[in-house]
Amino acid sequence: MLYKRIISDKLYQLAQNFPAVVLTGARQVGKTTLLKEMFPDHSYVSLDSYQNADLAENNPQRFLSQFPR
Repeated sequence: MLYKRIISDKLYQLAQNFPAVVLTGARQVGKTTLLKEMFPDHSYVSLDSYQNADLAENNPQRFLSQFPR
């Protein structure tokens, strides 16, 4: 699929240049599936949890320090 290829290429580029990459979008469109396929050895966290979302917004350094690279 063309869209998946464009997004995949951009995500690989961003992941090489930044310690964290955020992928946002509508619910149930395959964001988590895409990331798990592209980066099977990387950690990921969902901001669906209020606690995660609140910590990420109010204390991003502490939030990021909880997850290994």
